[in-house]
Amino acid sequence: MARFAALAQAAQRHFVSARTVDNHLHKVYRRLALAGRADLRALFAPVVPAAG
Repeated sequence: MARFAALAQAAQRHFVSARTVDNHLHKVYRRLALAGRADLRALFAPVVPAAG
């Protein structure tokens, strides 16, 4: 349910349907060979250098 709410918010913000947002996200996942949102988030997460 939370996932749909996030899609609906993004859709409303950009004046498109939630299904359109979902379709675009799936295209991005496929092109970047990602499994889903968690992988996308990890891809853009800041890299923390190892202490040493």
